[in-house]
Amino acid sequence: TGAPIDPCASGPGPSCSEWLLPSSARSGGEGGSSWTTDLTVVNTGTTEAALFVRFLGHDADGRAGAERTFRLAAGLSVTWADVLGTVFGEGGAWGAIQLRSAGPSLLVTSQTSTPGGGGTYGQSVPSVPETELVRNGAARTIAAVREDASFRTNLVLANATESPLSVDVSLVSEAGATLGTRRFDLLPLGMTQVSRVVRELGVSADVSGARLVLSTPTPSGAFAAYASVIDARTNDPR
Repeated sequence: TGAPIDPCASGPGPSCSEWLLPSSARSGGEGGSSWTTDLTVVNTGTTEAALFVRFLGHDADGRAGAERTFRLAAGLSVTWADVLGTVFGEGGAWGAIQLRSAGPSLLVTSQTSTPGGGGTYGQSVPSVPETELVRNGAARTIAAVREDASFRTNLVLANATESPLSVDVSLVSEAGATLGTRRFDLLPLGMTQVSRVVRELGVSADVSGARLVLSTPTPSGAFAAYASVIDARTNDPR
């Protein structure tokens, strides 16, 4: 008999654990920045794990994204520096990354950074396991949203399902007033970045200390989201 077929080899399924990294980059940005992403995976389990890594891209159907397969021994970790360039051969791209494994004991995280200030600066973007996705019927909140002459806020939305998904986003002031709302439609396994989200929600006034409330009306919908507040002078995200 041949070797057993890995239950994650053909795609997501009930025997697979999944992680969604909402964003990664190998691209230039404002102010001459040049962003790349390092991806780290740790196998905290006691057995070797097969790992399927798929680049989903942005503003597109991610199901056709390029996929690579790796094996990671128990107790070991691996870091792919500039993952979009070294693993996927991308010259310039950005978007979400999906990871699947039949071994549930994996830790996945990333660092997206650019040269600057005599070194580098950037931010850690954690992956989102299935248990932490925003699902239909349960809204989630992102706090400390700011948009003015000194800072801007970018929102990232990533569809964790293989069906189209709608995301409803509301901006709520410190006083509890709803300032703006908008629905964003994502393709299957699709990701989008909403730059200057406050302005995209139709709010032209300066905003500080506000919050985003996110939900999906899509039955069985599930998505990941995070926001970066970015210094307008240095382009440093947090």
